[in-house]
Amino acid sequence: MRATAEVDQQPTAFVFTGQGSASVGMGMQLFATSSVARGVWEVADSQLRETYGFSLLSIVRENPKSLTIHFGGRRGAAIRRNFQQLGFEDASGAVVPLLPQITDDTDEHTFSHPEGLLFATQFTQPALVITEKAAFEDMRARGVLPRGFLLAGHSLG
Repeated sequence: MRATAEVDQQPTAFVFTGQGSASVGMGMQLFATSSVARGVWEVADSQLRETYGFSLLSIVRENPKSLTIHFGGRRGAAIRRNFQQLGFEDASGAVVPLLPQITDDTDEHTFSHPEGLLFATQFTQPALVITEKAAFEDMRARGVLPRGFLLAGHSLG
């Protein structure tokens, strides 16, 4: 006997985790095996190197405890301005510099974290976003995203 059956795809949701899920080397297995994921990482890493003077790939792979960004020359001055433009709205609604210690006279700035920079929020969050974006784009490229899928995230995820 032969038979065929049509089965509806079960509802599928992809859930991305928040900040507590970071780990050294996260996303690097997919980076090594997927040209799509590698492309997502390389574009993001290039943008961060150009805009802020650091390699997110190096932080994810090596997790250094500190990193000094130098603001010398024309490129360094542009990077310093980019850091100076980062801000947040305080309780009164005023925009406050995120890194007030970086001024027009700052020659360099050192980021540090006792557990490594991957666990410092300013590096953890972009690393998580890129890890999750790379995984999503890889699934899309392989055609494994079902129709009507849902996305959800916790915290930053």
